[in-house]
Amino acid sequence: MQCGLKIYRKSEGENQRLLPIKSDWRMFAIGYSQGGAVTMAVQRYIEENDLAAPLHFQGSICGDGPYDLITTIRYYIEDDGTSYGTETKHRKGIVTMPIVMPLIIKGMCYANPLLASYGVENYLSQQLIDTGVLDWIDSKEYTTDDISQMWYSQLKNGLEKDGRHYTPEQMAEMFVTPEGDIWGCLEKMLTKECYDYLSNPDNFVEVPTRADNAMTAMHMAMAEDSITTGWTPKHRIYFMHSKSDTVVPYGNWLSFRDAHADKEGTLFCVDDTFSTGDHVGAGTTFYTSFGFRNTAPAFNWLCEGTAK
Repeated sequence: MQCGLKIYRKSEGENQRLLPIKSDWRMFAIGYSQGGAVTMAVQRYIEENDLAAPLHFQGSICGDGPYDLITTIRYYIEDDGTSYGTETKHRKGIVTMPIVMPLIIKGMCYANPLLASYGVENYLSQQLIDTGVLDWIDSKEYTTDDISQMWYSQLKNGLEKDGRHYTPEQMAEMFVTPEGDIWGCLEKMLTKECYDYLSNPDNFVEVPTRADNAMTAMHMAMAEDSITTGWTPKHRIYFMHSKSDTVVPYGNWLSFRDAHADKEGTLFCVDDTFSTGDHVGAGTTFYTSFGFRNTAPAFNWLCEGTAK
């Protein structure tokens, strides 16, 4: 990271496109949604590799990030629209941004060694795979809105794939369209074994210690890939999280808070009033707020912590 910054500055400086950097320059990590989780991971990497001083690192601003995959998926299974003291349109067994599930499962199968012996077909239903979503993700050509529109077309017209035919009625069992949005029904998006495992609260009393099968391996991978535990931040983190977020629920912030409870207010804090919107609306507010009321307090609070 530091080397890359030097190379960039050198090449751009040779082209006389950069102004000199002041000696007291400061670096912050900022991101929303997946970017919020990446922001926290970047801070962890910086701190664990002693890069904070050379990078003049001050701290992070994390917005509505999926820091805890287990908390996120359990919310999809259990929430009836009344979690966290607010009312939302979410209902049990529904994911209001269905692309999230194949992204999570595909990402874990690709990157986590615990799932090296298993494939997405252990977790995602054949019907969901047949929609073409894995190829859409791999192509990197489509936005989440594009994918929702393609699913909407399959919902209206049915789907034919490798001799398997799904009627519009069958597609409607997997996707529903309240208020024009397209939501996913987890019972149909996931394999029966996966859905049954995730739906049983007894399975989540503790994390398994052995990956004896595809489901326990998935459970352990979700725990490993969460970034709320296993480290203690050395620089401040300013969280922003909407309580009305049904895609990346507020429980992600609570999971981090509970894992570092003695540091709340000194090492990290949260603004959970910056937006009353769902994930996309909160994201718009998160980014448009920079330069307005939320910016100065957040940056000042991060820098005050570094100064001490």
